[in-house]
Amino acid sequence: MSTPAITQIPPSPEHGEAYRVSIEGNQAHPYFTFTVHAGAMAGVVTVKPQGEPGSALDWQTALSTEEKADVVYRMLSTYRERSRNESGFKVAALGVTETGNLYIAFNGAYNPSNLIRMCAELKLSARAEECETSNSKSLRFNELYVLGDGPGAHITGLCGDCTNLENKLMNSQSPIYIFHGSNGEAPVQLDLEAEHIGEVKPGHVWITSIGYLTRHREIPLDEAGQNYQHQGLAVLKQEIRHWVDKPIEEDPNTAIRQRDSHGNLLQTTSRSATVVQRRSKLDIPLDLLNTYMREQIYLTVADRLKDISLQQQEAQDPKGLKSRIPLSMMPQEWIDKAIDEEVKWARCAVVQRDDGKLFASVTIKLKGEPASENAENTAMNTARRKKGGIRNVFVMEMQPRKTKEGILRTSTPVAVERQLKSASKKIGTVNYHYLPFNVGGLSAFDVANAKHHRDALQLFPTGHKGRHSGTEIGLPAYVRRGSDEGLSK
Repeated sequence: MSTPAITQIPPSPEHGEAYRVSIEGNQAHPYFTFTVHAGAMAGVVTVKPQGEPGSALDWQTALSTEEKADVVYRMLSTYRERSRNESGFKVAALGVTETGNLYIAFNGAYNPSNLIRMCAELKLSARAEECETSNSKSLRFNELYVLGDGPGAHITGLCGDCTNLENKLMNSQSPIYIFHGSNGEAPVQLDLEAEHIGEVKPGHVWITSIGYLTRHREIPLDEAGQNYQHQGLAVLKQEIRHWVDKPIEEDPNTAIRQRDSHGNLLQTTSRSATVVQRRSKLDIPLDLLNTYMREQIYLTVADRLKDISLQQQEAQDPKGLKSRIPLSMMPQEWIDKAIDEEVKWARCAVVQRDDGKLFASVTIKLKGEPASENAENTAMNTARRKKGGIRNVFVMEMQPRKTKEGILRTSTPVAVERQLKSASKKIGTVNYHYLPFNVGGLSAFDVANAKHHRDALQLFPTGHKGRHSGTEIGLPAYVRRGSDEGLSK
């Protein structure tokens, strides 16, 4: 198939600025013509496929997967040249909706006034939603195609924001085609084996799905993990009344150091002897870390429950005729209901830098409140004020609904994308460790067995941008797979 020819069509009152894209086909299908109409947003167009004059050819079903990918690839290769993104990255994306309509867009300039990245995927989704939802139908994409490259990178995929958006607009198994950038002249070869974008070879298209890209967003817990979370939630409800304004050390470095009876010594026991060795600055006693994170969640939940209790009492007695009941005296039934219905989640994150320093953050979301900043990113922002890359991220979350479902949530693609930019240069990635919410009092060995480890590539498979594929030159430092290195068990 030839490189598509794009010709200007005289503007019309109905469609405004318009173009016609003609692509020569194979022997069975001589050519396809797309009439492209400009949308309301700059750089966004609606694509209406037409078959050979006089026929009712449906190009999507008439072509094989390879041929269809080749057609879209050549069109995106040409269309993305219209991009004026200041970074030098030229990206175009095409989406096919359930209604059979096609939408295409190229990336725009970054808007510093509202911190919005004008990604091609975001723009085409906005245009498609504008058109598709006008007839009371919800927008759903059956297919998504992305082609882009830029300085120092010959491939680019969905960013964290786009991954989150398409996760809402696509079925889990709907295909996403991510092309390795080139001039659009080489025939497309399919890649069904790559685990992440860094493994896609030149001239190939990685066929993946939103379900695969987000497959590690939630971890189904085994029976032991579910018991930890169920028991942890039950004990929280019983004890939370006693945690209002409780004095607890908030700095993780001080809190863990004060409680560590061995000081800077690490004791390990084998069958034959007990060995005491100097603790590495990167070694973290997991039992003390678990206690610290659990206590921070307790304090945060207690503080917000106190506010909820007072607000409800003031609403019922605005004149203050009755004395206010403190949280410590509230009925157990009220506390159980408030935690189940008012608290969406409470999340504690502890970030460790290369120098061993720990930085913590706790966030909570209540019913009706807007989503707060991710706890991992809040802790990371504090850590970034000092020198040193991010090495480990520890997360514990109390989430009543997911506890009932037996699920442990991990980190969002947006959070991982931001953290990768500050990843440790020494180990080449960020290690993520997710601890189930529990009753406390666990040994370091128990915590090590209960926690779940994920690396950045598992959580964000499209996070790699590189000049060559990872199989050719080895993955760049920030996407190498991590480990549990440096953790005390």
